[in-house]
Amino acid sequence: MVQIEIVLRGKAYAEAYKLWNKLTEEFKQIYADKKVADGFTGKELGFTDVSETLLKNKADSFFIELDGGSIEFSYIADLDFSRLDIKNLAASKEYAEKWVTQIVNDPFFVQARLYDGEYDRWQNMEDIAYYESEGRDHSNLPKKSNGLPFPLESEVIDISRNPGRWDLKNGYIECVGSTMWMSKDLLRDIGADNFAMECVSDLGSVLKLDVQDECFKESTGEEAEAQKVLRKALFNK
Repeated sequence: MVQIEIVLRGKAYAEAYKLWNKLTEEFKQIYADKKVADGFTGKELGFTDVSETLLKNKADSFFIELDGGSIEFSYIADLDFSRLDIKNLAASKEYAEKWVTQIVNDPFFVQARLYDGEYDRWQNMEDIAYYESEGRDHSNLPKKSNGLPFPLESEVIDISRNPGRWDLKNGYIECVGSTMWMSKDLLRDIGADNFAMECVSDLGSVLKLDVQDECFKESTGEEAEAQKVLRKALFNK
């Protein structure tokens, strides 16, 4: 499955039903007869009932589980951006792009990317205990202190050089993906508005970057180099 991450500016869509309607308009016929679950409460409802339920509850966020996947939207107050995650619903890049297309021209749009969930998880996993619980060897990975004072200090995996790492910033996420959309406002704000790459398409207020057809899944070799080049061009990292 191709995972989708979308960032919107500030507290976009305090009335969450409006975003739900905009996001799902293209997919009403596909999911019209589906039952979904409210991930916050576990309550079951019809796909066509979600909008009315969000409106009735004056919701400013949602977590809807359907077809073995989920659509989650919330505001991250301390970083002043809203995050929309669509997981395990897109079996192909083409289908994933259909979801992004619903939002990419939104006035609140900041950025989006397609990514492989398994690769992303391990590229950003610092917890040694989690490695061990999953039976995954970490002996050759760099380590560092978590920076907390005694007695909370512990050793963690150092992910600072992982090509697939991401970092939450004020107003955006510092990350790379095989396919990305970046608003020109964001590129200007991070000082990357003059970067040039062959894989770029100009969509007006947004640039689309298509580095490769498949999501990044490798932290070595050509894929690693592609991620490093992209990160350098965008974030000078």
